[in-house]
Amino acid sequence: MNKRNIIFTCISIILLSFFPWINSLHSDMQVNLSIICILFLGIPHGAIDHILYEKQEKRFSTLRFNTIYLGLMAVYLVFWILFPTPSLIAFLILSSYHFGQSQFSDLPNSTDASHNFLALSWGMVLLSGLVLFNLSEVVQLFEESETLASSSFIFQHDVFLLIFVLSLSLTVLLLLFHLKKKRIGVKRLFTEVFILSLLLAIFYFLPLLIAFTIYFTIWHSCRVLYEEYEFLAQKIADFSFQKFIKLLFPYSAISICFSIVGIMVLRSDVIGISNILLILIFLSILTLPHTFVIYLFYKSFYKKEELT
Repeated sequence: MNKRNIIFTCISIILLSFFPWINSLHSDMQVNLSIICILFLGIPHGAIDHILYEKQEKRFSTLRFNTIYLGLMAVYLVFWILFPTPSLIAFLILSSYHFGQSQFSDLPNSTDASHNFLALSWGMVLLSGLVLFNLSEVVQLFEESETLASSSFIFQHDVFLLIFVLSLSLTVLLLLFHLKKKRIGVKRLFTEVFILSLLLAIFYFLPLLIAFTIYFTIWHSCRVLYEEYEFLAQKIADFSFQKFIKLLFPYSAISICFSIVGIMVLRSDVIGISNILLILIFLSILTLPHTFVIYLFYKSFYKKEELT
């Protein structure tokens, strides 16, 4: 286990050990803590997508990049309006792949079919476990939205239990396949099993929003930020942590400000759309183009560490 994973593990275990106190927090406090963490740790990891793409493309065009990036967001927004249930399912699948994508970014041949299936199956274990362990809370959230109430049928215990078992089995088989192909070592195999078990324990013992926030900010966003820093350090002369913060700041600040305004609007009930629907739409339209950029990023750069 590398130093980064050791740090993430220690933080997660400490937070998990406080689960009685965390569970006793008022729901508003849980929401506020999660919002703060996601705004200041989650949002920045996607704030330099344009820079990551620019460093990979010799003929980079800001206009072309922004057109495609914003175009994908607009198309997905239209799909949400016209087809909310299929859009929700697509978001869950896309998020599953994206989470697994970052978890195994450092594997050799990181863009072949077996790696992509491993990324998808690992992410599906994660999200299906999150839903399965907090099913009543998830269903309640969706039933509060008139638009998404019809989509609540998706969240059936037997369905998500089946998805969880099948995706977990596939993940184990694919990890063994990568072990056989010598893309990972025995230590890495047990490390991945331990990390997945730890995350599922967090999902089981902690409230839905807190559990997701711990994963998203610590295990996903911080990991991606670390890789982005490594990548840019290879591309930019005399690169430093201060320069990295300066690159992250502009779009992070803009996104955080817009998010705060959006949260204020949601809490004032000015518009007649449920909070959960707007949050899902906001997250999904950001995730779609970001996933493509990160895919290209990992295609050109992934850590070639010794097998552990």
